[in-house]
Amino acid sequence: MKRKLIQLAKKTLVVSIPTEIVEKFELNKKQEVDLTENNGNIIIRPYIKQEVKKITLDVTHMNKKLIKDLLFFSNTLGYDEITLKYPENTDLSFIEDLTNQIEGLAVMNQTKDSATFKHISTEYSAKFQEILERAFEVTLSFSENILEMIRKENYKNLQNLIPLEYSNNKLTSYCSRILLKGDYNDPSKIPFLFLINWDLEIIADFYRRICSDLSVSTKTSLHPKTVKCLEQTNKLFLMYHKLFVKLDTAGIIESFELKSELGNLVGQVFDEYKGIDICISHYCIDIATFIQDSISLLLAVNHLEEDS
Repeated sequence: MKRKLIQLAKKTLVVSIPTEIVEKFELNKKQEVDLTENNGNIIIRPYIKQEVKKITLDVTHMNKKLIKDLLFFSNTLGYDEITLKYPENTDLSFIEDLTNQIEGLAVMNQTKDSATFKHISTEYSAKFQEILERAFEVTLSFSENILEMIRKENYKNLQNLIPLEYSNNKLTSYCSRILLKGDYNDPSKIPFLFLINWDLEIIADFYRRICSDLSVSTKTSLHPKTVKCLEQTNKLFLMYHKLFVKLDTAGIIESFELKSELGNLVGQVFDEYKGIDICISHYCIDIATFIQDSISLLLAVNHLEEDS
């Protein structure tokens, strides 16, 4: 329904709310409303203070990996307070390291048989693009440093790069939390953005596996074709990032052609070599597959923007 703006003071504009809407939503004088912008639309809705979302988890029979995953996903799913219950004398020396890997999570209380974590930062949908961009930059740095060390055959120190994967985890988890809590300003894009963000976390996982496998490998060097596979993979990832910033049809076609070339090169490595070369080239095609899938998702997001 159409309403006229009313001038109040020099720089303030006011809009009146019709009686039927006031009654329907039981609005009162001085009550707060939430004002948001969504693709050129101004949305006014009653402000509802979100309740603190809590969960208590019994981790008695879990190992460190399961506890870490449970805490990580509970945080990502939007829980604001997470309590872990465990038997007395449980070794929780890894707790501090755990919280360092999860953006915005801190230990607020710890007893002999429980630990309570709270999310101490506020999620804003306006931050989503900025944080996802930071996740891209961290992962790009990760991929470039891996390639540089491999070219220098400095395999043993590849493990030193793994903290960059932890940074990716923190940033992508924070982005997932924003989306899953419904705080993103355009709900129609949430499924596509969630998958793009999730794929970026998986891409970093594969780069971490390259670091881990090569750092313990007994082989002294990779074959040039295997190194070429990683070079092509990094080139494709850089191309993907450019498309994320600004999508264009020519860039999409070029990226798909590069993925096909990489597939042929990986096939040659499979036919000609064995051992660690096959593992690394396999990781490369895995990364490329997730990149290609994500580029298709960018098409969906871009299409929605054009239709808005």
